[in-house]
Amino acid sequence: MINFEVSYDSDLEKAKEIIQEVIEANSLCIDRRTKTQKQNNMPRVEVGISKLGAYSITIDAFFWVANPRDAIIVNRSLNGEAIRRFKEEGLVVPYPNLVVRNEQDTK
Repeated sequence: MINFEVSYDSDLEKAKEIIQEVIEANSLCIDRRTKTQKQNNMPRVEVGISKLGAYSITIDAFFWVANPRDAIIVNRSLNGEAIRRFKEEGLVVPYPNLVVRNEQDTK
């Protein structure tokens, strides 16, 4: 599993589509669907919104690798490729914003 955070202003369907494409393009990610699941058009990678946070929306993706050690390599690769694609498509990866007010300035 891997997760990505996008801003509330982002196109969520586009973000999920990018994540799906990036994972499916990775040669270390394998297809573990049964014949029936394939016939029923179940996606190879499950992608969905898992959390509505204070600054971002978290999108999780579930995928399989043949070797558990490959999971680290895949996660790093997917993070880099997804960020590149998000930038290309204008999707924003948010960061916490903090506004500090000085009470003296308001008097």
